[in-house]
Amino acid sequence: MFGYILANQKGLAIDEQQIYRSYYCGLCHTLAKNHGLPGQITLNYDLTFVYLLLSSLYETTEQKSSGRCLIHPVKAHNYIETAIAEYAADMNVLLSYYNLKDDWADEKNILSKTESDLLKKHFKDIEKKYPKQAEAAKQYVMALSKVEQADKQKVEQTDFLNSVQKAGAAISWSDNGNRGTVKNNDHNTSSDLNSIPEQKEDIAGNRLDLAGGLTGILMGEILLYRRDEWEKDLLELGFYLGKFIYLMDAFEDIEKDTKKKMFNPWIEYLGRKDFDIFAKQVLTDTMAECAKAFERMPILENAGILRNILYSGVWTRYELISQKRNRKGGK
Repeated sequence: MFGYILANQKGLAIDEQQIYRSYYCGLCHTLAKNHGLPGQITLNYDLTFVYLLLSSLYETTEQKSSGRCLIHPVKAHNYIETAIAEYAADMNVLLSYYNLKDDWADEKNILSKTESDLLKKHFKDIEKKYPKQAEAAKQYVMALSKVEQADKQKVEQTDFLNSVQKAGAAISWSDNGNRGTVKNNDHNTSSDLNSIPEQKEDIAGNRLDLAGGLTGILMGEILLYRRDEWEKDLLELGFYLGKFIYLMDAFEDIEKDTKKKMFNPWIEYLGRKDFDIFAKQVLTDTMAECAKAFERMPILENAGILRNILYSGVWTRYELISQKRNRKGGK
């Protein structure tokens, strides 16, 4: 589910490319240092964005170094580590562990099982270190499974919504179960999923919002490095960022999931003549809300790189997916 939140390298100045690469390598270096090779191979651009965002928001001191690594054994490369690096590396391992477990459960991918087994000890350490984030990830997996099961059983709309309501309540944001609500303008769905709208006309629309919303809740929790005046904006940014990641991943997997008869909220819409336009609009609206939350925060450092990612880079994979489909359709 990772690899969608990355920069558009062509849109970055040379110095910005170097900074972005240095943060990526800094996260890689911290993963290797704290979690060894099993952790290092989970490195992804989505958590690099989280690392860069939080480091820039809190204006942490940058420790710049250079060195060789397993991936770059010949030429030394520059890397940047900040006070956020360890947290970002731990969250990288936490999310990757559950992603690998999910791959094994869904597809019996033996490589994913092997990798998750190698990460298990590190995951257990992170679970003790960050119990709230670990519990949110655990409940997210369980909640999403309930959504998928409800769809597989072809339950009625009301039962489906009730199932998701119960699932969402398990990973609500706060100690008291109601840290905050982020509204989705398309379907009026709150991010804590504690109040599901009484909508009867479009179960597929609810599935798009609610399944993606579960991932959004989790990403909101991941972005809460600390609780302060930026908590609301980070939760909102994380919610829409997580929703976008989920929907983009599902968008890419439409053909595979259709063939294997697996849950995918986009499948209900494949019969629409304007499906491509519709999907692009849903994804665009989601990222627009994410960008609004970002713009409310007083980020000056690396702002150009972060805007490049949010306004341009996130569409890199979308364009590749669309081009691949168009080529197949032309055959």
